Order: sequence, then structure tokens, then C-alpha cells
Amino acid sequence: MATVGLRGAWPPMLGRVAAVWFLTGIAAASPILEFDYSKDTGGFFAVPERRATLTLAGNLVNRFLDDLAPIVPSGSNTWSYWLTRPDNLVYEFPQNETIPTNVIRIFPGGSSLSDSGPLAIAYAAIPWQLSGDNAWRATVRTRGQPGAAGTGATDYGPFAGSLVFNTNKAWSSGTAAPAAGTYDLISIAAHELIHILGFGVSQSFQNLVVSGSFVGPHALAAAGPANPHLLLAGSSHWAAGTTGTIAGLSATAIMNETFAAGERRLPTDLDRAALQDLGWRPAAIGDVDRDGAVTPDDLLAISASGAFNTGGLHGWHEGDVNGDGLVSPDDLLAIAATGLFNTGPYALSAPPPVLTVPELAGVVPALVSLATWFCARYHKNALGG
Repeated sequence: MATVGLRGAWPPMLGRVAAVWFLTGIAAASPILEFDYSKDTGGFFAVPERRATLTLAGNLVNRFLDDLAPIVPSGSNTWSYWLTRPDNLVYEFPQNETIPTNVIRIFPGGSSLSDSGPLAIAYAAIPWQLSGDNAWRATVRTRGQPGAAGTGATDYGPFAGSLVFNTNKAWSSGTAAPAAGTYDLISIAAHELIHILGFGVSQSFQNLVVSGSFVGPHALAAAGPANPHLLLAGSSHWAAGTTGTIAGLSATAIMNETFAAGERRLPTDLDRAALQDLGWRPAAIGDVDRDGAVTPDDLLAISASGAFNTGGLHGWHEGDVNGDGLVSPDDLLAIAATGLFNTGPYALSAPPPVLTVPELAGVVPALVSLATWFCARYHKNALGG
């Protein structure tokens, strides 16, 4: 077994180190992961398959609707930030970079962390020198998330970070099951991206830790009888043995600290619920394009992805709305069960529907309508129409 997650320590004034970083986006009003490989001088991600794997890991994690304000320096409003390079762990201080709306800039790379070292480390970027008016300073620190400021934070607004993979470890990339004796790049990257979203590293997370347990209400509701106290390992991972659910079935939570070689894990409902407790607003089941409504456009996106009923491993933007990594009729059933299809914008403050096996009698009318529309469109596309 090898560990992932938080490693190292920042000076207290600078915040905390996480063990990775964040998202990819589709709709304009949703977070976007921007992977910048310019600091991967060792070429860990020179192989296209590894880059595609990292993108897929982001798509497995990212299903949020938050609007992150742009960071645009001008005049007396200037800034720099503390960044740990992913290739050699040396600090540098980029100055006056523009971060577009909703973008979180991630610098992935590989570095030797020793044979016995962690599988990966994510370093959250920290504002360093910040000059200008109060509104500008608040934008840099919170990305426009009102609850992200101060010691009583209930939200989180990151802007950048670096992601380091241990080059001393044997890795499997791509969607196939990891080979024996290798570590699954998709699983580890998804785990670390959740750290960068604030799990274990944000003030909003720390404010929900009481006597070694996580007390976020959404996570507690998702935990159920299997995890009555949501104990933590240290302050940044679920305790060993913690389980969540994926499409209603029990699964090892991805935010447990250790991974075995050859093991693949996906984010569970428990892991996702914890992110909601940290202030992230999840899209409703079926809102594939993350525009705040479940409409035929979402079914068009599923059809256009070409992932439906093809097996493999796929993310939210391709139509995997129940989190099992597949795009299948089960996802259409999950969409129908919410009752949100073609009903207009849904309330962003409401929690997303819990994925359980629905009573078919109550779902059949919506399912028939949705499936008929989808299958007709899918058949038309398959014929080139």
C-alpha cells in the first residue's frame, strides 16, 4: 500500500499543502481546469495518454456550477503568488498573471519523491504580494465566493496549484484496469484533485472537523449507518475502511489515505458530499452541460460524446451522471428519477437528488418520455442524420 494526500508543511501564514489539483469544465458558468504542462521539464506528461488520463480524472471529479471571478491585474491592482514547481519542488513567484473567469490553473509534472515517498503531492498556490484596493484583494483571495474569507469560512475559491507525481513509482495510464504492480493514474489524480478542491486543505474543511471527525451535514447524510462518525486519518483523509456509495452500491471512498498497486477507485457519493459541505455547488443529476437546467441539450451532449453504451471509463460531461464511470441506460434512469427533465432551472441551493434504485412505477412516465426522445436522437445520429 502507498499513501497519497497531504505531504510536507507550509509556513502557517501560507496555508496548507494538499496532495494535488482540480477540474475541467464545459459550460461558461462552471469551473474549468486549465492544465499547463510548461513546468513539466522532466516530461512525465510528454506521453499524450497521460495527459488524456489527467483530463479524464478531472472530468470524473468536476460537476460543479460555481462562478469563479477572474483575476485581472491593472494599474495599482497587482499581485504575485507562491507556486511550487512540479518538476523540482522549488518555489517561484509568478507576477501579475491573468486568471480568466472560472479557470483554475494547474501545473502538473513528475518529480522523484523516493521509492518510499508518497504517490503524488498537490501544492495549492497562495497569494504572496498583493497590492491594490480592497475589492481587488478580496477577488484574489476568494474568487468572488463570499463565504471563502476569514477564519469562519464556509466556501473555497482556488485559482492555481501544482501537481507532482512520484517518478519512482510505476504508473498505469488510460482507461483500462491498471496492470499488476502499478498505480492507477486516474484514481490517484482524482483523489488529489479533490484535495485541491479543499478536502483537507481549506479553512471551510477545517471548520467542520470536531474531535477528529468530519461533521459536514451533507457528508453525514451520505455516510449513513456504515460510517456513523466519519473519522479522519490525521486531518486530511477519511479513516481506513471508510466507504461510500456509487450508483447505490457500496465502494471504498476515494479519499481514504492509502492505495494498493493495481487498485482503481472512483469518487463516491460520500466524497462528493464532503465537497458540497466545503461550499461547492453540485450540478443536478442529468445537468451534463452544467447550465442549471436538465434539458434536451444535456441528452444531445450525451449523444454527441459517443460514449453511450460503449463501456470504457467516462466522466460527467459525457453522460456518466450516476458516477459509475459508464454511460448507460442506468444514467437515463437516474435522470428520469430526479423529475427535473425539462422542468426549467432548478434551485442551486437544494441538495442534488440522492441516487438510489427508484420505484419504477413512479419513474416510468418520465423515463419513457426521456428515453424515447434520447433513443430517437441517438438513432438519427448513428445514421448520420
